[in-house]
Order: sequence, then C-alpha cells, then structure tokens
Amino acid sequence: MRALSFANELSLVRSGGYADCILDILHGRVRMTDEADFPVILAELSDVVAACYRTFSRSDYLLATFLLTAMHEKSQIVEDGQVSHNHGFRMEYGTPEFDRMGLRRFTLGPYDGHVRPFESARTVQLDGMPVAIWRSKMTSSFDRNWIEVLPMAADLILEVTGASQEMRMVYRTRSSSRSAFLRIPPDAPTPSVSERGADLIDGKWLDRLPDPEAATLGFNPDLWR
Repeated sequence: MRALSFANELSLVRSGGYADCILDILHGRVRMTDEADFPVILAELSDVVAACYRTFSRSDYLLATFLLTAMHEKSQIVEDGQVSHNHGFRMEYGTPEFDRMGLRRFTLGPYDGHVRPFESARTVQLDGMPVAIWRSKMTSSFDRNWIEVLPMAADLILEVTGASQEMRMVYRTRSSSRSAFLRIPPDAPTPSVSERGADLIDGKWLDRLPDPEAATLGFNPDLWR
C-alpha cells in the first residue's frame, strides 16, 4: 500500500520553498552533493549566502541561509481570542532541535514576550543578538513549531559576514524581487499529473492504483484538479 499520492508530494514541493529543504539538510533528512552551491541556486540571495558560506561553520551557514529564505516564504497567522499573531514560518517538525545542531555563532536565549497557553518560546541569537523567535506549541499529536525571523536579522547577518556597504544597500533595495523569487503565486498554472501503477514481480501495469493511506499536512488537492 502506498502512503501518499504522487500528486500530494508534487503539491508540497510546489507550494513550499527553499527554506523547508534547507532545514531538512540541516537536520540530515536530505543530502546535498555540495552545500556551497546555495549561492548559485538562490540567485536573489547570492552575495549574502556566499558570504555566509565563507564566514560560518556548516551548521551556522545552513541556519543563516534558512533564516534568509524563511523571512520571505510562507507565514502562518495564529488566532488568540480576538487577536491575530503572525508567528512566521511554520516548520514541519515536531522538535526542530536547534540546540543540538552543533551551532557555534548561533545560540538560543530566553524570550520575555507574549506566550500563549501550552506554548513556549525562545530567541535564536547570532553573537548574542536576537535574530528570530522560535515558538513551540504542545498538542495532543505533536508539537507545532514556528520561526519568526526578526526585521533586523538580515542586517545582522550582513554585518557579521563583513558585507560591504554596497552589498547591504543592494540587499535592502531588492526585497520585493526576493519575495517573488522565493514564492510561487497561488494562481500560477499547475502541471497535469497522472499516475500509473506497475506490478514489478509479474511485469505488468495495474488497472488501478490503491488509494493513498494519508495526505501530508499542507496538501491542497484543488491545485491538482
């Protein structure tokens, strides 16, 4: 029996972005032949990501690159009574374990802001300066986690990596192009997807596929109809 449909997986890839993949590489769930290729892949972030690669250890480099992409990608609004909070980037991890990644320049610190019931929060710091808020909410199934990248995060990363004033100016003036680069518009055309199953033992095509057992969180079937 198959766990998920192929269309389900394609939808997740399409509706996601680079941040999820970078976090998977940092956690060891995904392997990359050469992590130094991110400056080429992330064309709108090329200079700053290259500076991160030259400056940081592997874990710090990947976390910095994750933060730079996460600030422009999907964010989640959380309702708290009559008040809405933008918790930032929703991570598909029950436990991100930022404190077990061998980070050197990045550390975790306390957070003294608003915290909802059953929720905890810590700051992610670069050289002792907060660059993000990591929120975790306990649920009956698994903990939900968000990273809210703070407005000064990019400037601090640029400063720590020794970026020139010209590089900083270019980075600040290209925010809209980075957002467009890192997000696929919801109304963009979707490819048609058809699936076929094969019996590899008998060497024949199946007349029908077994139904998937589950759908991954975030799957939007309307994109594939």
